[in-house]
Formats: sequence, C-alpha cells, structure tokens
Amino acid sequence: MPTSPLSELTFERLPEALHPWELRRQYTFIAPPQPTVRIGGQEAAPPPRTNLVVSQSAKAWSPDATARQQLEEFLRQTSSTVPGIRVGTPEEFVFADGHAGCCVEIEFAVTPSQSLLQWHAFRVDDETITQFVVTRDRELDDDPDFEVAVDVARRFATRSAA
Repeated sequence: MPTSPLSELTFERLPEALHPWELRRQYTFIAPPQPTVRIGGQEAAPPPRTNLVVSQSAKAWSPDATARQQLEEFLRQTSSTVPGIRVGTPEEFVFADGHAGCCVEIEFAVTPSQSLLQWHAFRVDDETITQFVVTRDRELDDDPDFEVAVDVARRFATRSAA
C-alpha cells in the first residue's frame, strides 16, 4: 500500500488528550549515500548521510522568543546533555527574504571513532519558530552536500515574504 504524501496527512479532529501538547512540524531531507570505500580489501562502512532537518513549532509556546534566544536555549539544553560537545561562535545572519536569523556550528562524538558536525539556525516569524539542522560526518571536510543544505536553509522564506 503506497504511503500518502505529507501534504495529504491530516487529523479530522485532534484527540482531546493532545490539546495541551506542543505541535511540531518537521521535514527531513537526506543526501544521497556516499560511494562505498574499500580499505585493505574490505568494504568500509559508509559515513552517515548528510541531512537537513527543518522543524517548526508555534510561537505561542514562547511568545516573546527571538532567534538568538532560541539558539541560546538550545545550546543551554544541549550542552548539559551531550558529553564533550564543542560549540562554535553564534553568528547573526539574514535569510534570503530579509528575516533575521542566528546560527552556530557544534561538534560531538557519536562513537569513540566517529563525530558529527551540525549547523543549527533559528528564525522567529509572527506565529512560528523554525529551526534548521544540517548534519554531516566530521571527517568529510569537503562535503558539497553540507554546503548545499546550509545554502538551502539560508534561502528559506515564508510564503508571505516570498
């Protein structure tokens, strides 16, 4: 049985028990797999696929939020739960539609021999908080998929601004 496209998913009526819950909408874009590498005649495990996750939630949960405050709260929560995390310097920037944003790169180990690099960005519109996360294997220093995903995130625009 084929799966319905995301645009067709809907709740006829939200169950009463979920009314106090925060609702998030999330899209994940995953780059094609890297080519298989052979080391000493053996196939090496391919690196994790670069991906872009776009997550949105209602601003009602944080009515006075700014992009910088969202980033700082994310770093506060993440720094206390991810051992050995390395945090870059947060930077202010402007999305393609002229809206202010804030971003930072972080690195952390997922296994003793593998680390990930993530670029996190936030923007806050009238009703919505949007977080962008681009993830790649730390060892892929020259990853064009990572650059494409960051560029796509920076070009994000709301329909009213597009």
